[in-house]
Amino acid sequence: MAVGNAPKTDSNAKFVGFVAAILLLAAVYYLVSSLVSVVNRSAFKGEFVEPPVSSSAPSTTVASDTVPTTATVTPAPAAVVAVAASSGNAAEGKTAYATCAACHGADGKGNGGAFPNLTKLNAADAAAILTAFKKGDMDYLKKRDLGGARYSTMAPQAAGLTDAAIANLAAYIAELGGHTAEAAATAPAAATTAAPAQANAAAVAGGAPAAAAAPKMVSSEIIALGHSLYSSCAVCHGAEGEGARLFQAPKLAGLPYASVTSLLGLYRKGQQMGANSYAMIPQAKHLTDNEIDALANYIAVMNTAAAQGASASD
Repeated sequence: MAVGNAPKTDSNAKFVGFVAAILLLAAVYYLVSSLVSVVNRSAFKGEFVEPPVSSSAPSTTVASDTVPTTATVTPAPAAVVAVAASSGNAAEGKTAYATCAACHGADGKGNGGAFPNLTKLNAADAAAILTAFKKGDMDYLKKRDLGGARYSTMAPQAAGLTDAAIANLAAYIAELGGHTAEAAATAPAAATTAAPAQANAAAVAGGAPAAAAAPKMVSSEIIALGHSLYSSCAVCHGAEGEGARLFQAPKLAGLPYASVTSLLGLYRKGQQMGANSYAMIPQAKHLTDNEIDALANYIAVMNTAAAQGASASD
């Protein structure tokens, strides 16, 4: 019996020995891991505690970097814009302004809320606004009520302007409002050349063949034709030309003849001028010179006795 049980006893002893060996290895592994962890912590503490002097230097550097950044973020652009505006060439700006004149008028006085008066701007302000339109600085523009539809119209116009072109335009816009000493001498000349400038804007637009402003006397037939054509415009701009928020369509009633002919001429050529170009280009594409002339004359006298007479005759 003893001989038969011997192998069983040996196998139990081996199993117990195997388990004990595993436990011993686990204990050794735990001790080694703990030792390594302690060494690493000591090393980490040494690295962290040792550099307080060097780490304070970077922190002062960061602080010194931060102060100038906050100090220059606002003034620096203003200074740059002021320098750029003051270095602008008003003569070259006048040539570039022909595009602006289509909406803001040759004299820069605009048309009420639709196209604002630019003569109140000095060179620095004009340059800052054009730069904001170019870079899409909505915070700056919204503070000046220049977001929304105005941004959609102006951003594409400003996107292609170089810094030099912005400076030139700003210099000329400042002269329009008499905001420089040089403008005081040129103001009378600007007033006498307003009509030719309107003619140039119309020529650039390629619109109605009018050489200057609209004639003082317009036949009732032309007004009636303009009224008839305007029915398509009324869908977006309103029956009375009051504009509409739904499509961000601007007010048209009373818009100067030269502005309408210039705008329609540019749209007819396919020129992109803001978010509403997708709607305006197809509408203007097939207009003849005579139709543009009639529309411009009608819009210029909208909500007046002349326009009401045309409506009654329809």
